[in-house]
Amino acid sequence: MRFNPKALALGLAVAAASASAVAAETWKLAVTDAQGLETLQAEWGPFRDALEKATGDEFEFLPVNSRTAVAEALRDKSVDFVVSGPAEYVVINKLTEVRQLIGLGRPDCFCAIGQVRQGGAICRVA
Repeated sequence: MRFNPKALALGLAVAAASASAVAAETWKLAVTDAQGLETLQAEWGPFRDALEKATGDEFEFLPVNSRTAVAEALRDKSVDFVVSGPAEYVVINKLTEVRQLIGLGRPDCFCAIGQVRQGGAICRVA
């Protein structure tokens, strides 16, 4: 599934910037359709770089191999942001209490969803 990285970067950048007004922070980012760190870096590296440039914060990839792995990472607070498709979101939301942060649409696809864990520093996009 392909997303518009600029729109998603903007949404997550606004959220991250509103959460850290003063000091730079390090955020963990997982993507449900990218298997392994090498794939994450190849396909999502430019997106991460844009987020870091827009926010001044650091984003580290957390490779995950399944929806269940994402749910576990959200539960144990080892990930801050998750990028997933709508089907993954439904499953992950059922297993955890994540909140949808941003939804993106395009003509041939319903949406991509940026998620954050409940109780985290991010609670809304400003």
